[in-house]
Amino acid sequence: MRCVGLLQIASGHADGSIRLWDTETGSCEATLHGHRSAASALVFGPSGAIIASGSKDCDIILWDVVAQAGLYRLRGHRDQVYYIVLLFSVSIG
Repeated sequence: MRCVGLLQIASGHADGSIRLWDTETGSCEATLHGHRSAASALVFGPSGAIIASGSKDCDIILWDVVAQAGLYRLRGHRDQVYYIVLLFSVSIG
């Protein structure tokens, strides 16, 4: 699975890792570790600075792309996470 950000592509792997790829060079810039099972869902936040990943381990992790670190682990799902949607509030006017 993969998810495209501003200048990066994120890919989820069977070992639970998330890899960040540079779209210009094609090189792997970072590997994020935190899931105990296959990563099954990925989404970039609107700025490209946050990624949310879901896994067969039933957790969602919010990642700081710049710091290459997990920010929050959301537990409590009873089954594999297949899809993630990030909602952000926006002020108009």
